[in-house]
Amino acid sequence: MTNNTHPPLFTCLSPSLLHLYDVSSSIVVIIDVLRATSTIATALHNGAKAIVPVDSVAECIRIGKQIEAITAGERDGQVAEGLEYGNSPFEYP
Repeated sequence: MTNNTHPPLFTCLSPSLLHLYDVSSSIVVIIDVLRATSTIATALHNGAKAIVPVDSVAECIRIGKQIEAITAGERDGQVAEGLEYGNSPFEYP
């Protein structure tokens, strides 16, 4: 690469599409905040008293039962199995 060229930049909108790209000698940056923050803001605006971020569906289900809370999360764009809502701001009452 010369000083006048830049490495290519690709945008992959879903982890399930990553196999379509050759990332073997790439720097990969993962950003998963836009939808989450919009959904969090919407839930709070619609009356949620708090948001409890978790790192797995199983933990979400466990904590949701423990504190009698709404559970939400997605996998591959669909409501994750065992949860009540996905991650779209439009899903919240």
